[in-house]
Amino acid sequence: MEPALIVMAGTTGCGKTTIANGIVQRWPFFLHLEIDAIRKELAGVPAHLRLARSPLRDGLYSHGMSSLAYGELFRRIATDLSSGSSVVADGAFRRRDRRLAAIAAGHDAGAATIILELRLEHDEQLRRLRSRYIAGDSVSDAPPDVLTYHEQGWEPVAEDEADHVVKIDTMPPAEMVIGEVIIKLAALIKIQR
Repeated sequence: MEPALIVMAGTTGCGKTTIANGIVQRWPFFLHLEIDAIRKELAGVPAHLRLARSPLRDGLYSHGMSSLAYGELFRRIATDLSSGSSVVADGAFRRRDRRLAAIAAGHDAGAATIILELRLEHDEQLRRLRSRYIAGDSVSDAPPDVLTYHEQGWEPVAEDEADHVVKIDTMPPAEMVIGEVIIKLAALIKIQR
């Protein structure tokens, strides 16, 4: 099997990590690289430690820290793909330049590249974010009000950004969405069974 890179793209709370975990559970030869875990690792913070609320663009979520975290993500993508592993890169990838940097790392390693753009109706996304934030069991520290910031800064995914772009509505139950994703991905990449 040739290595594959799946770039998860979508605003906060749309289900990226849930879907990425579903992919890795069904296809354990994929490595799951999660931007929030990398961000906390770089800061020396345990992944599931909930950090005190700080202004949106400060601390772990400052532009400088975000650039550092995405840079490390791109380095890990390149390393893992070059070693023959397949990768699910899990981050918002709101900006086109970050998606293109990840895809370039995939192409440089000879991997098939897919952007999986997840979409969810705003009110449901906000409901899920509130629930996740209250539960406090996510690596992400994003509070519900970050959704507006993500929506305002979203740069649409173009069809030519990767070998394949797949758009998925995450409104149905997670298991149904994961099943749909697996079927679509299996048609696009060579899966060794």
